[in-house]
Amino acid sequence: AIGGETVSSGELRSVGRLDTGLYSRRYRSVRDAATDASGKWTRLTDLGLETRRGQNLQVSAIGASQEANVPTPGWYRVIKPTDIATEGILTEEKYLGSPRELKTVDAGSIVFGGEATWRSMVICEDIVKCTTNIHATILEWPGHDLYEAIWLRCWLEFLREHGVLKEIAAGGLGGSLGIRMYKHVPVPRMDRATKVAVAKLYFNDRCGPFGMEDVERPAQVRAWTRSAGIWQLDREAKALRLKLSEVQDRILRGQPAGV
Repeated sequence: AIGGETVSSGELRSVGRLDTGLYSRRYRSVRDAATDASGKWTRLTDLGLETRRGQNLQVSAIGASQEANVPTPGWYRVIKPTDIATEGILTEEKYLGSPRELKTVDAGSIVFGGEATWRSMVICEDIVKCTTNIHATILEWPGHDLYEAIWLRCWLEFLREHGVLKEIAAGGLGGSLGIRMYKHVPVPRMDRATKVAVAKLYFNDRCGPFGMEDVERPAQVRAWTRSAGIWQLDREAKALRLKLSEVQDRILRGQPAGV
């Protein structure tokens, strides 16, 4: 028995390791449900994803660098798994100035924290010079659009929230869900309409940027917030906070507010 659960020799050989929760009742119930619904499930490894590790940001790899919490011209925007909230947005903005050219993350990619956090987010818009760190895995899905990537990210978050990814992870220090373990991650086959409906709660490509001039138009504000996804609400909230900070700074300096 492992963790109080009976394990057959065949299952042990199939998994190939002991330091994982793949033998737990929680994971087995999900695995068995996916197996019983033949044709309605697949595995993460069968989706045709392209995977790569994030950039090593240590001094030994990129040399001396500078960090900031506000946008700085020419610097990289850094997305670290530890800064990703459960909603798939960043809790903290970080920027890195490096003399070297770093690996970047493109729009449509999923940034997945495979080590201990298991949180993820999708890059929904083009971000000039966006990078991540070595603790993240970048998932790219050739032949599938942004909505498909967002839906997959939301499914991974569902598994994380219900403790399934924790069970699949292996090793110590919270566990690592490395690429070699993706074969154990079940993925349901859903119709396009369902995927798009889920994805639009995260990002709606028909909802354009929110202009400062719209703030004084309550009807437009309500219409925009009803259609915007989490990504867009977060983006505009941060932009408004930055604008407010700039205005406050001008006032403190005795300068016109410039709103």
